[in-house]
Amino acid sequence: MKILLFLLTCSTLCHAATRAPDYPTALAQKTDIAVLVIGSDWCRSGDPFAKAWDSDALATALPQDIVMLTIDRKELPTEADKSLAELNKNCPLPVRSLPALAYIDRDGRLIGIRSGKDELASPEVLIKTIQTFATIRIERDKVWKRADQVQGIKRAEALGAGLDIMNQGIGHKKVYQPIIAEITKADPQDLSGYAGKFSFPGHDLAPQILANFVATKKFAEGEAELLRWHRNPRLDNEQRQELHAARFALYQSWPEKNELARKALEDMRDANPQSELGKSAVNYLAALYPPLTLANGWTPSHLSASTTKWKIDATKIITEKGDYSMTFLYTKGADALVIHGARLVDRQGILANDDHEGSTGSQHKDNVYHFFLKRKPAGDVFLHTEVEAGKNHNSTGTFLLEKKAS
Repeated sequence: MKILLFLLTCSTLCHAATRAPDYPTALAQKTDIAVLVIGSDWCRSGDPFAKAWDSDALATALPQDIVMLTIDRKELPTEADKSLAELNKNCPLPVRSLPALAYIDRDGRLIGIRSGKDELASPEVLIKTIQTFATIRIERDKVWKRADQVQGIKRAEALGAGLDIMNQGIGHKKVYQPIIAEITKADPQDLSGYAGKFSFPGHDLAPQILANFVATKKFAEGEAELLRWHRNPRLDNEQRQELHAARFALYQSWPEKNELARKALEDMRDANPQSELGKSAVNYLAALYPPLTLANGWTPSHLSASTTKWKIDATKIITEKGDYSMTFLYTKGADALVIHGARLVDRQGILANDDHEGSTGSQHKDNVYHFFLKRKPAGDVFLHTEVEAGKNHNSTGTFLLEKKAS
């Protein structure tokens, strides 16, 4: 019986992951490396992860071709700790917070990382996270193996797809830059779009547009540069948001195309409203383009170069049948406002309308619209109208919607 238990124990241990004392030793094994990064003398949230990491159960659950490494970033290191940190200094760990789990391939290239307790979730999912990273590495290598069997655009696409699988860009310290060089060599004209995707400036694009094109008033050239990026089919959602941010920077400073700045912000918001850029777009839209309301009136942000359709909520005022009047009153700006009729609409259709054309500016002409409601409104009521201003569409004004005394 003792012999049987010994054999079972030996079999289990033979299939366990091995542990390395430092990064050079781990790298010398020429296999995948799983790294737990902790701060044992200050980061208490890492203690449960370190306990699970040091257990035989976790090592046994992992494949034997994985090397486990612990890196302890202490605030008060001993001389021995400092010597160990020197050995580990080349371990590719772009850690944002501790504890962290990284997965590195046999060539010392980062496959993936989870930083902080929120990303790591719990010690119970350490094994699952490592298995996920291992699967990513396997899938990447399969794609790259196919790349060795084809040429030209097909090779570039396969190499780029491998980078996409990891979602690491060109990697920590540009470790995957040689892959980009291979993509460019296989596809010099970048018909695959991958060379462009992995050379995209990211957050630097907007500052580049401002410095290179807006500052020199080369707006058309700046727009051409952004269109070049826009045509790249490989840009991901985050890159698209950064592209829209650069569009906003360009159009906001370009007088002839200033009206396109709002669309750029809307595109940036719609790409991902919950991202940091998406939230910034929401805030900018609220500040620069406040909603059109009866209380706030209109501003140039509510006008376009051509005829603009307005839909204004009038529910709080239009509550019963009777006579109402709506006055458009210009207050400032280079352009008068021309109004092409107006109508009140509820969920049942048109309540009343006044189709005459009026204008309001330094002088007013027929700028009051009259509505006689023969029935009580049903649900929400909106005032619909079409307006236009001059070539600068620079007009600001107020609304006065009121019920006539009986």
